[in-house]
Amino acid sequence: MSEFDEILLIGSGKGVASVKRIKDYSWSRKSMKFYKLFLSTYLKAIKQCKKY
Repeated sequence: MSEFDEILLIGSGKGVASVKRIKDYSWSRKSMKFYKLFLSTYLKAIKQCKKY
């Protein structure tokens, strides 16, 4: 776990979420670089979806 800078949760119900910390492993994020990239891409895709 210590070699990862970021952990992301991606799903249809939540969208994109960045994991801030995992206590059991003494891990915390060092960067939000990929979170911002994935969030931007996700939001652009959502805007293209038809509203019902």
